[in-house]
Amino acid sequence: MATFLKTALVLAICLILADLIGVILCILFGILPLRGNSALLPYAVWFIVGGFSGFIAITGAGGWIAGDDEQGEWSARPDAPRLAGAIALSSAVVLAAISTLFYFLIWRGAGRVGFFVPDSMPHTLTFFGATIAAMLVAWAALRPERRGDAAR
Repeated sequence: MATFLKTALVLAICLILADLIGVILCILFGILPLRGNSALLPYAVWFIVGGFSGFIAITGAGGWIAGDDEQGEWSARPDAPRLAGAIALSSAVVLAAISTLFYFLIWRGAGRVGFFVPDSMPHTLTFFGATIAAMLVAWAALRPERRGDAAR
């Protein structure tokens, strides 16, 4: 339970900060006269910001949960893949709960049109999807290689 709560707190802080950065970037790209400005630019912004948010959240939560000891960085420990998997699973549950809440509070009714999270359902799901995808990539990077696969 402590792993879930610590993960939820770190993830919430990362999502809030990433949301602020994403809003600032979307506003800047919206007012700057960029050549080739397209409708895909906000998706790219939310995807990149979500990816960074996922990597920062899994790193921060892993360091907080593992604590300090003589073994050094938490990702170098033998139990790092198990811990990263628990963090990714906890984050997926939190993001699914937040998405469900947003659906009933914001997206189900007359949805607002915009580029900002959480007002826009497609941009929010892009942001959340990139966040959990980055966590899964980090988890996969921590998993040990199998001996049979390394020889191929």
